[in-house]
Amino acid sequence: MSSSKIKWYDAIGTTLLFTGSPFNVLNLTTNIAYKVRCDDGICASNFVEVSVSVNPIPPIPNVQNNTTIVVGENISLTSTGCLNSIGNYAQWYKSVDNSLVTMPVSPTVITNYFAKCIETTNSVACSSAKSSDVEVNIGDIISIITGDWENGSIWNLGRVPFSTDFVLIGGNHTVTVTTDGATAKKVLYRSNAKINLGNNAAKLKVVN
Repeated sequence: MSSSKIKWYDAIGTTLLFTGSPFNVLNLTTNIAYKVRCDDGICASNFVEVSVSVNPIPPIPNVQNNTTIVVGENISLTSTGCLNSIGNYAQWYKSVDNSLVTMPVSPTVITNYFAKCIETTNSVACSSAKSSDVEVNIGDIISIITGDWENGSIWNLGRVPFSTDFVLIGGNHTVTVTTDGATAKKVLYRSNAKINLGNNAAKLKVVN
């Protein structure tokens, strides 16, 4: 039978919506049902119901700000806004090639990542547009052997660490903080490394 004899009706079967095949419907936002039958103008078949399920488009995830690690560290990137039937869920990808990654990541060079919310309904996966990129930068390490924190000459860059610096204390070495106000972004320890806070309630501040 010619496709021109195929007629599409509303869910009740009283309003003719379209004649022919295929019946293309755009921009659906909710589930909908149609009734369709063959009708040559003389004899019409029984209706067949066609149901269309519309899976919601997941939101674009909100992701964390750019971050910096040192080689050998790993980090779990975080996002919010990806809610589906199994909870808050996002998939992460490398921006350079769109390859899927799992957390934590441990890049050795500056690497960008993005996230997508994945909504799975009835075994059909729908994904959102990608998030903005998160850059994982690789920071320099300011390392120490042994000595006073405030003595710039004992650090490999010849200065006392700033609140943006990553500090490495080498294996079996000790650094002593003798005054308040010592700062660092992160402090990494090798085997048996130590920090002594010294006298007078001296403090070391590790900045978030």
